[in-house]
Amino acid sequence: MAVAGTRAPLGSNIGTWFGPGPDVGAGNSGCPVILGIETSCDETAAAVVTDDGEIRANVVASQAELHAAYGGVVPEVASRRHLELVA
Repeated sequence: MAVAGTRAPLGSNIGTWFGPGPDVGAGNSGCPVILGIETSCDETAAAVVTDDGEIRANVVASQAELHAAYGGVVPEVASRRHLELVA
């Protein structure tokens, strides 16, 4: 599982960073969790937080390297990359 503040490599899919979910039948309290997904112009982030505020996982994938070749963020390129990372 990723730790708070971990940055996912540019080519990775954020969904693969969280691994399998907890097994409720294996002694888990069954405590609900919240999945938060956020995108800015050139970053995609995801976090899993318990209902009492404990951050279980937090990853950020930056597109800075991808857009550097263009001298700035290209909205169409950024939106396609967000979809690739979240899907």
